[in-house]
Amino acid sequence: MLWSRGLLFGKPEKAELRYKRCNCLTDYKDNLSNLFEIGKEVVAYRSVDELDDLIKYYSAHEYEGQQIADSGQKRTLRENTYFNRMSELFGIIGKHLR
Repeated sequence: MLWSRGLLFGKPEKAELRYKRCNCLTDYKDNLSNLFEIGKEVVAYRSVDELDDLIKYYSAHEYEGQQIADSGQKRTLRENTYFNRMSELFGIIGKHLR
């Protein structure tokens, strides 16, 4: 579900939303920092209280949220390509075929 100011809730395909330049507000996962720089390209929360605080903050600081969305989109367009994903996939498959 997309929030009206471009904040995102839930666990959809983050990369697809990054293509659309949405500010991604998602639950924190240990591997999230492998995909995006937290706080600069994506916003992550660890509790419902933190989520509430982040919603209030980015509602009052829309420009900052847009900067995060722009940075996340740039990284997605640069790194989340079919070539990169297939290279990664073939590397994983190759390890199991040896």
